[in-house]
Amino acid sequence: FVQNITPVMLPPRDADAPNPKPNAAFLYQQDAPSCSDCGSIMVRNGACYKCLNCGSTSGCS
Repeated sequence: FVQNITPVMLPPRDADAPNPKPNAAFLYQQDAPSCSDCGSIMVRNGACYKCLNCGSTSGCS
């Protein structure tokens, strides 16, 4: 379970403005698995995945 998360409040944007570019980190994590230990989304770590919340890996060394 994820703990100690503070929500970020973004200012409203103009409805006529074009959509902002997606965050590069999100683009590379869209297929990332969730952590089997804590449930957080893992991040790519070479050919494997690592959980930034609890530190576990997807089994690669």
